[in-house]
Amino acid sequence: MAISASPAEAQTPFVACAQLTSATGTTETSGLVSAGTNGTRITEVRVVSGSEPAVAPGTVLILKLFDGTTSRAFASAVCPGGADLQQALFSFGNSLVLPNAASLRMQLRTGLPSGGVLDVTFYGVSF
Repeated sequence: MAISASPAEAQTPFVACAQLTSATGTTETSGLVSAGTNGTRITEVRVVSGSEPAVAPGTVLILKLFDGTTSRAFASAVCPGGADLQQALFSFGNSLVLPNAASLRMQLRTGLPSGGVLDVTFYGVSF
């Protein structure tokens, strides 16, 4: 019996960045990150506020999965507020696999102050 040294699925590191601004308001974003040709496994999503104006404490951020037809909320965070700080960290291990038609979206329950920014970074692998 021969044992193969090649992985069961070829994986490529995946990093994508997006930004929510005060212009986004409380409307759901379009797809911030979409799956690769064969799918993408998201392991972590980090959200960091920009410099002044500061994000208000208690700002609620919702992470949604869009399957091509419907958006469903599956994670949320209450931001501590402030400028130049990590506002949210979503960690999924290997459990969040986006099929090729899916994307991740975000929505704020409270709008950012005029000129406010949230930088979003997605980490994972494409296969």
